Amino acid sequence: SKDFWSRCTIPFWESIPKTPDAEHIVDYLEQRFGSENIYILSSPGLHEDAYVGKHRWLMKHFPHFVKKSRVMLGSCKHLCANPNSLLIDDSERNIDPFLKKGGHGRTQHISSQILLSKGS
Repeated sequence: SKDFWSRCTIPFWESIPKTPDAEHIVDYLEQRFGSENIYILSSPGLHEDAYVGKHRWLMKHFPHFVKKSRVMLGSCKHLCANPNSLLIDDSERNIDPFLKKGGHGRTQHISSQILLSKGS
């Protein structure tokens, strides 16, 4: 709702705690598939503060993704889909279009969405 999104300020986004398993998941994916094949995709939501807040959150928790330009903030995650990609996301609404475009998907509640791509 509009009321919810109005409360999602920059401090709200940048202060969200990282889930306990986030570091483990990212480390595993980087070791298994190579850090060059891991991208963080995140939807900005309905408030412009989300862009800045999420960017700051990523710089705090996963700065190497930001510095290597492996972050995409936008609502069109399906544009990254291909037969060699896997989207791990907390919303079926993002998984379904990804599958329709030829990618693979898994729903999991984690601190960020990760696109894993093998030679895409």
